[in-house]
Amino acid sequence: MLSIDRFPSYYAALHGYPAFPWQIRLVAEVATRGWPRIVDLPTAFGKTSVIEIAVYLLAMGNAAARRRIFFVVDRRVVVDEASLRAESVAGKLGTATDGILGEVADSLRLLAGESHTCGVDSSANPEPLRAFTLRGGLYRDPAWARDLFQPMVCCSTVDQVGSALLFRGYSASPRSWPIQAALTAYDSLIFLDEAHLSQPFEQTAQTVAEYHLSGGPISAPKLQLVSLSATARPAENQSLFSADDRDFAHPALARRFTAQKEVFVEKAKRDKFEDLAAERAVALKDAGYQRIAVIVNRVDSARRLFEALREQLPDADVVLFTGRSRPYDRDLLADHYRPLIRSGSDAALEKPVVVVSTQCLEAGADFDFDAMVTECASWDALRQRWGRLNRLGGEDEAGRPRLAKCWVISRGGERTDPIYGDSLNATFSWLEEQTPRESKAGIGVSLEALARLTIEPSRKEAMLQPRAEAPVLLSAYMDRLIHTSARLESDLHIPFFLHGPLSGLADIQLVWRADLREDDQDEGWIDNIEINPPVSAEALPLTIGRARRWLLGLAAETELADLEGASDADEESGQRSRRFTLWRGDESSVTRSPGEILPGDTLVVPAAYGGCDEFGWNPDSAAEVRDIGDEAAYPLRRRPILRLFDRPVVEDGFNLKEVLGRTEERSKREDLRLCLLEARHLVPILREDSEGRQRLFAVAEKRRKNDRIESAGNTPDPATFRAATVELKAHLASVAEQVAAWSLRLELPSDLREALISAARYHDIGKADPRFQALLQRVPRWAVKQETMLAKSERNFPNGHSYELARKQAGYPKGERHEVLSTYLLETALKAQRMDAPHEFDLVLHLIATHHGYCRPFAPETMDESPDRVTWVMDGCEVGASTDHQMWRWGSGIGDRFWRMNLRFGWYGLAYLEAILRLSDQKVSEDGR
Repeated sequence: MLSIDRFPSYYAALHGYPAFPWQIRLVAEVATRGWPRIVDLPTAFGKTSVIEIAVYLLAMGNAAARRRIFFVVDRRVVVDEASLRAESVAGKLGTATDGILGEVADSLRLLAGESHTCGVDSSANPEPLRAFTLRGGLYRDPAWARDLFQPMVCCSTVDQVGSALLFRGYSASPRSWPIQAALTAYDSLIFLDEAHLSQPFEQTAQTVAEYHLSGGPISAPKLQLVSLSATARPAENQSLFSADDRDFAHPALARRFTAQKEVFVEKAKRDKFEDLAAERAVALKDAGYQRIAVIVNRVDSARRLFEALREQLPDADVVLFTGRSRPYDRDLLADHYRPLIRSGSDAALEKPVVVVSTQCLEAGADFDFDAMVTECASWDALRQRWGRLNRLGGEDEAGRPRLAKCWVISRGGERTDPIYGDSLNATFSWLEEQTPRESKAGIGVSLEALARLTIEPSRKEAMLQPRAEAPVLLSAYMDRLIHTSARLESDLHIPFFLHGPLSGLADIQLVWRADLREDDQDEGWIDNIEINPPVSAEALPLTIGRARRWLLGLAAETELADLEGASDADEESGQRSRRFTLWRGDESSVTRSPGEILPGDTLVVPAAYGGCDEFGWNPDSAAEVRDIGDEAAYPLRRRPILRLFDRPVVEDGFNLKEVLGRTEERSKREDLRLCLLEARHLVPILREDSEGRQRLFAVAEKRRKNDRIESAGNTPDPATFRAATVELKAHLASVAEQVAAWSLRLELPSDLREALISAARYHDIGKADPRFQALLQRVPRWAVKQETMLAKSERNFPNGHSYELARKQAGYPKGERHEVLSTYLLETALKAQRMDAPHEFDLVLHLIATHHGYCRPFAPETMDESPDRVTWVMDGCEVGASTDHQMWRWGSGIGDRFWRMNLRFGWYGLAYLEAILRLSDQKVSEDGR
């Protein structure tokens, strides 16, 4: 049986070395008293291990545990570092068969297995733990929010988790926003790393947890927020966990605490900062330092320094790391350099490594350098950067404690920094005062030395980065945020609640594709993207202002910050720019209007536009950007696809080996080629050229039965078109069975269970519309047989164009929603037949109307110019109604019902009930039922 005293065995089995004293104490404290509000530990003490602690407590079944563990930090590169740790834990538990890890894995599988209760395969062995990385705004990439029960660790940024919590998930379709909000607010634990960097988000999340989840009949565990910081400033009422003498006496932690670091300060002449920083980096390399970091405050400055050092240090390995890069490219760089510069690395260097970076490395990244050149920043930011120096307290070749050296350089001038405010100048002045005047020694900044410092409180406050305050998340704001099925003309500015009132708009994501050509039509661009929709690994995060100006061909007015939510000079974009695709799934469009770009959008542009290289954002580069869409998508979808940019003509079929042999030589594309050659089921993806000839556009592995479907393009509800035909009655029964099992496991009150089951029994009866059946079966309306009612069809649509042709043939109204007709049919039928209404009838109708994310609060407007009649046998009685339901009009009852349900169950409680039905429906569909 798992218990507190077995945690050290679990930790040692995971990592091969014993747990630190603080880790053992924290497990015991949480297990008995719950999570502290703040975990305050020095840099390099291993705060990220709270992930393993949370997983163990979940396996124990402790009341403080949560199924969804979010590790959130406002630095993209640090997110990647935490993800590696989470993936390692998940991987080891997934392969464990015995011992303590086997016991933990089995316990987690029991929790995960609750979602498989009604699966078609009773022997299914669910993963004990899943790890997700939520990097940024890719439309319909919400894999983490598809399962109520699966234990998981989600490593992400403030923007991603914060927007999900506020019903505006940047990584999801608006129809998925309620699900993401519910699953973030319930049964979730958020670790906010380096919380001093993210105070507005901390305040907003705490407001949701304390005030907006109270009351109502939902008994699911509520959101728990734990802040992690090496520079915590707790309020009086906040519980605090910190290191004590037992930790400082531990040999490994003692070395880290006393590791020697020496700082020198210097002021650059006007406009000579990069020259001086490069000079100091070269001098450190010439002095024999092998691992050197150069950290600056802006992406553009980092790029200039990188180019200069690459020229001045031909005998060194110079690399650029910023958050303004594509994760796939960044992963390739990190995979190469991590073994060389990670903490504890004993790798022999062939030549010195110089890492040029921005703030993306200043907090949490497990990199260790011998020397550093850093642009001056606030006091707390500098302390974080020094935390990357001599992290483990290593020794030199003579066995003596290693001494790390750092230069802190000010750009000069008295200007207020856009990020650090006046704290930058205040910090530099204090450092100058501490510099010894009569010797060449620097300032000692070991963790031990910093702990002994006494700085006058008012002066220290002036040296700290300005702390933004979030607006209070009032109930009136929540009433606006729950409008999710249509964009409001004047929506709330979400970054205010995540980054403070001076923040800019949320980042957009920029994707480059080589198969977008200027001579193609707009529809051709969208069709090409639909073949392999963008994924987060190939997307570069960029501010809206910078993206708009780049598309317009204008020079940037300000230096680009490397922080989420940073303000940026914007361009009033009534002008027309180069053509680009706004990828919004069903609502995607090709446009020349930068003003249409909204926060969190994904832009897909031709690779010929340039603007990016292997190190990230490079607006001055005109070279064609490498298209990495196929390689980046494979780990996510596990469905090999290879797009053939030259489009060879297909005459009598095709020879796969011959075609693939003519593709360009790239190592990763070669890997995909081999995957495709070994696949048993291959499908060609064809297109017609301007002369009507068919051309082979791509080759893919045939979609497997249980693949998760991602909506892409103009075909609605892709799960409706499956690899197997499913009858409507059978599908309704399966969803009702799944909902019954899940609601029982969730210990919902009996009246809510009955309402959910009733909603499941009737949620798709609107599919009995003969025209919808004609669409499913790909036949004309007159050919539909009433006795053959389908819920799912094996007849898939390769693109939006083919769907439109089938829709017109069937006579199905454009934009019609079957769930709205289901609601109308149930409500009308019960009134006409005077049948007894299901228990909690208002809730039943609401759940049916919203089970695809619409009707929050209004149904989409549709015009049924040729109404039909739909009939359905309900409890032995045949009921029917006209398809001209008019439910989109004011007074239909859908909007009024929405507000009544929110008043009764709460904003998040109602979304949670919706999620139970919607995820049950998705689960049954994925199982082919």
